[in-house]
Amino acid sequence: MAIWTLKGIGRELGVSGRTLTRLARSGAFPPARFKGRIRKFDDAARVRVIAAWRLHKKRLSGPAIARRLAASNEKTLYELAELPLPDRLKPAPPAAPPPPAPPQPAPAQVLALASASGSQSATWLRMPLADGVELHVRLGTLDMKAIESLTTALGKVIP
Repeated sequence: MAIWTLKGIGRELGVSGRTLTRLARSGAFPPARFKGRIRKFDDAARVRVIAAWRLHKKRLSGPAIARRLAASNEKTLYELAELPLPDRLKPAPPAAPPPPAPPQPAPAQVLALASASGSQSATWLRMPLADGVELHVRLGTLDMKAIESLTTALGKVIP
């Protein structure tokens, strides 16, 4: 935490410390928190003094400046003072978007195919596992729960 004097703040603004003292006496900003011969201000009070000076340049009276500063939050004070916001007042960066969902395999298809001899037909379940990889199961040989666990296990192995 830095300690500022009205003279130092005035130097930064390009005005005399006496001008800021007159502005303080008009009630534009609260008196210094530190006791002593020279008025000393912390960083938060420095922002108030600069904001008061900017409002004074816009032709607001001392009491009007005091009301405006009293109604302002810390972020608004920095904006009035035309100072860059400290990191603690900057909005948090947006959260990263969630990763895209993995591609879902195509739904299983039921095929009725004739055997090579042509005498007997069988019904097959065709399930795509990955690009270019399919699982063919003749219906009636395995139950659906076993087929699902088999496709899940193969899906973990096949990229």
